[in-house]
Order: sequence, then structure tokens, then C-alpha cells
Amino acid sequence: MRLSFQYGEDLIALDVEPDGDTWRVRLPDGTEQRLRACRLPGDILQVETIEAEGASPVHAFRVPFAQTENGLELSLAGNAYIFTPASERPSGRHRAASGNLTAPMVGTVVDVLVREGEMVEAYQPLVIVEAMKVMATVEAPFAGTVQAVHVEKGQRVAHGASVVEIAPVSGESENVALTP
Repeated sequence: MRLSFQYGEDLIALDVEPDGDTWRVRLPDGTEQRLRACRLPGDILQVETIEAEGASPVHAFRVPFAQTENGLELSLAGNAYIFTPASERPSGRHRAASGNLTAPMVGTVVDVLVREGEMVEAYQPLVIVEAMKVMATVEAPFAGTVQAVHVEKGQRVAHGASVVEIAPVSGESENVALTP
């Protein structure tokens, strides 16, 4: 699953996968952290970084949070962070987009919403993957035509497995705002 948060003008995306009683989090620089988190009374989130499942925490900290119309707002070390739903498209940096769309997490395909040859709009939902009651939607990064659908409903997929390929409408992929 992909989580994104706003920090100043930058939108930062984290790839998060459940792993036993912990979460594996891939940071934008490619490094991975293993976290354990639990909600405490008074809208406090306790987060622990750990070396391996079942191990004692390396670091532990408590973070006040609030659910607002902007998303989940956290306060840590005097800084405010806003986690926004991945389907929102805040303005920010632009980059070229790939038409080979992959599974955002290990899971089961619960719905395939397009067929080969179908025209799609930018950010249109294409495939829904579920893992441990968490749904992740694979969306079109730009308007285009579905070239191939590599999955079917009920199929198990690995993180990063190709699920759909789309070809952009001429020139569409060069200046599209995307969640990194």
C-alpha cells in the first residue's frame, strides 16, 4: 500500500506492507524500516522501530495526531505532517509516468475494472488489490489505452508484479503530476 504525506511543497510517498505484527516501510531513498505502531488514549500514536519481528524496539516515540478533512495530521519534534489519501493529487513536482503499472503490495486482486483496448482517463481506478482487509487501488497515471491486463479477479500478486499496461494519449505522460 502507498501512503503519502505533505511536507512543505513536497509530496513524499512511502510503500508500506504488513509483516506479522509489524510494518515494513520503504522510504523514498529506498531504505526499509520495520515499525510497530499502536494507538494510545488521547489520540496518541506510539511508534517503535525494531530490528526484527518480536525484537525489542530500537527507538520508540509517541506522536499526537488528529483526523481532519486534509487527512491524518501528525506532530513530531515541532514539525507538522499531513498524511493524505493516495487518491488525492496535490500540486507539486512533475515527472514522466510509466505505463507499466504494478501491484502496490502482496495481496489478492479483488476487482479488475478495465479490459484490454479500453480508453482510460488519468487517475481512473484500474485494479483493486486487498491484503489483510486493506484495499489498494491501482490508478492510471495518465489518459490512454489499456494495452494489456496481466491479472484476474481472485489472483494472488506479489509486490511489484505487473498488473496493467497502458499507452498514453500522445504527449500525455510527459507532464503529469503524480504521487512519487
